[in-house]
Amino acid sequence: MMKDLRIFNGDTFYFADGSPAEVEGIDLLAQQVALAAKIPKGSFVYDRSMGAFSYTPDTERPNFKETAEARLRESLVGTGGSFSVLSYSESEGEISLNVQISDGYSITEREVRING
Repeated sequence: MMKDLRIFNGDTFYFADGSPAEVEGIDLLAQQVALAAKIPKGSFVYDRSMGAFSYTPDTERPNFKETAEARLRESLVGTGGSFSVLSYSESEGEISLNVQISDGYSITEREVRING
């Protein structure tokens, strides 16, 4: 099973003893979705293919949900599991996506917030 470092508030999360926290399974997939949504495509220095696209707070477009889902799906090819954008909203320049994620064994819903 794949593991990665847990990211919290944009940085690696460490326990009180100084050891880094790990994430795996459905939580790893949820973290990958959140990172892909928040990172503009091409801006992550360690992996230029990571990320989605620069969001603009314009959810009035009739295809925003479908566009967001397509871009996230493209950025997550090869991660395993599946996801879908259940809903979205925009308030004061922040976009909120409610995402359902499955790793093939369990399903979870997470809210992903993106600053516009």
